[in-house]
Amino acid sequence: MAADGIHAEASAWPAATSGVDARPRRRVWSPSMAREIVREAMHGLFQHRTRALLSMLGISWGIVSVVMLLAYGNGFHGALV
Repeated sequence: MAADGIHAEASAWPAATSGVDARPRRRVWSPSMAREIVREAMHGLFQHRTRALLSMLGISWGIVSVVMLLAYGNGFHGALV
């Protein structure tokens, strides 16, 4: 404990000793890991159908809005030039 009664925060990376890198190795993607990610995603989509539907609706509404604004901007530009 620190003098003020608050725990001192530990460093995210332990100190390297004698030139050895103490950081963890990067994960290598494997087919089983990809299958697990897809399985978890599908499980989440099917368990929360309404939330998934509203999210997809919001994303598509946003895409349509941007496309419409670009079309209006191009149309106005063509009319003025």
